Amino acid sequence: MKFKYHLSKMSRALINFMLDTHISDFGFEEVSPPLIDQSQAMYNSGQWPKFSDASFVMDTGTRLIPTSEVPLVNLEAGKKHTEGELPIRYTDATYCFRSEAGSAGRHTRGFIRLHQFSKVELVSICTPNQSQRGHELILHAAETI
Repeated sequence: MKFKYHLSKMSRALINFMLDTHISDFGFEEVSPPLIDQSQAMYNSGQWPKFSDASFVMDTGTRLIPTSEVPLVNLEAGKKHTEGELPIRYTDATYCFRSEAGSAGRHTRGFIRLHQFSKVELVSICTPNQSQRGHELILHAAETI
């Protein structure tokens, strides 16, 4: 039992380390977005139709997020910003949900296969002229970890 505790503690410490680094060293703002979104939110973030078959649809027609890019990008959907207000940089640590294709076998018979994982995400909302620099910053932040 103690081993499981140490792994959980290590996982939490790694997430905190990543978030703290992205916030203090690279100027990202931490947010805590929802784990359920509308299909339109997936389209807005460029994840539709890519994850249309791999995402889980709820009874209400909403979806569990396949990647936290979906809610992060949609925090700014429909808003107009001046060039001086950009870039806007967000980071978070969320659970993400995607179905697993295949892998049905005797050990999984009768189960609905669900792939749940957590990840730290980086998003930069910027002008087209800022996009190359924004991409390089995200890449550098991730490589620093």
